[in-house]
Amino acid sequence: MLENLTSQESSVIRIISEVNFAAKALFFSGPFPNTGLIPPKVEQKTTYTVVWTLSNTSNNISKAKIVASLPSWVGFENSVSPAGEDLTFNPSSREVTWNIGGIPRGLGITGGSREVFFKISFLPSLSQVGTSPILVNEAVLTGYDDFANVGVKVSKTPLNTRLASDPSFPQFGERVVE
Repeated sequence: MLENLTSQESSVIRIISEVNFAAKALFFSGPFPNTGLIPPKVEQKTTYTVVWTLSNTSNNISKAKIVASLPSWVGFENSVSPAGEDLTFNPSSREVTWNIGGIPRGLGITGGSREVFFKISFLPSLSQVGTSPILVNEAVLTGYDDFANVGVKVSKTPLNTRLASDPSFPQFGERVVE
């Protein structure tokens, strides 16, 4: 007697979306006029503009936010653009938080990206002469991939006074001078 045996197996493979954000500091460009000296000078305030730019490939992301802290020598200047973005500064924890909410799939890929600008100030001390101090500590984006049902986390290294992304930034403009 012959028997036919059949077996069937199926799997669902869920691809996690590639969420990314760029973090850069600017002096000569951006929506805010910056003031102060380049290179930064001891005991003289210089302002900078920080920009965070989002992109996302394939899945919608929910509950997204970016958090970064400011060092003690950096101040938050209460200028945010676009004005409707939910970006806050907590003076106790020194944390800047961008409550993004949802990041739609294809953002920055099939259409424009989403970004936020905020202004900070730096007051260098004598101990920082000859260095390129950090302006914004590590920034971390967290969220939830709605399709893959997993958390998403992306980190960016700290930003310092070397403004490599600002096209008009002069060579050696990052080192604090007396």
